[in-house]
Amino acid sequence: VEPWPFNKKKDQKPKAKLSKEAKKKLSQRWEQDGVETIVDDFSDAKDILAAGVTKLNWSGLLGSQEGTTADRIEAADGQLWMQCSEGRYQEPWTPLGPFLYKSIQCDFRATVRVEEYESLSFNNCGIMARVGDLGEAGKGEDWISIDYFPLYSGVYARHANDGRRSEPGNSGQGKKADKYLQLEKAGDLFFLRHSPDGKNWAELDCSPIQRKDLEDVELQVGLFQSTYSKNQAQVSFDDFTLELLSDSKVAPLNVEEK
Repeated sequence: VEPWPFNKKKDQKPKAKLSKEAKKKLSQRWEQDGVETIVDDFSDAKDILAAGVTKLNWSGLLGSQEGTTADRIEAADGQLWMQCSEGRYQEPWTPLGPFLYKSIQCDFRATVRVEEYESLSFNNCGIMARVGDLGEAGKGEDWISIDYFPLYSGVYARHANDGRRSEPGNSGQGKKADKYLQLEKAGDLFFLRHSPDGKNWAELDCSPIQRKDLEDVELQVGLFQSTYSKNQAQVSFDDFTLELLSDSKVAPLNVEEK
């Protein structure tokens, strides 16, 4: 099954609108005291799929459990490598592809660079924020992700709500897609950004996406890969940064009243 069989009109819902004051607060959030920053440049070589996340600054992984698949999750040559065949993040939700994550319950900003990408159908990777307890935010899979998928339209916004996946937008860059990805959570709002250099960021047209069901639950935040086919393909990531805002002194952002 191809990873994009969606009703475009149904999936492309209006993005959440922010007031001017809310936009100002958003830019101030990461300048305050109390921001915890976790960085992984993957310089310490380790077969994470085989050895697990012990002594690493990660909480867990998907790829070795029933209903999941992974051929490689490994830190090597200063990069994080992921490889699988048939892994998917889409109905019927099995097997899920490799996913390395940190469990958190606060606002965050996650950034990564896609380093190597094997151009095989339908190789796909990116940053995801997923509810690990499938019953906590509704029935079935609940998550949001920003995906690197240059085989088609470049950088994608995707999310699952109660076991149904949708695709509200993409960058339209195709094979020239930016390799820096960023996913930020601010209350029930998720901002999805991409950049050519990690400095100059552009938001996807559908950003921010409002997900009230993901506001106050524990999320698995990290890096994933999938192929949606029998092709075995791999990707690599570098320069992963996760900023956590567990004790914010800035008031929550509010969606502009319509």
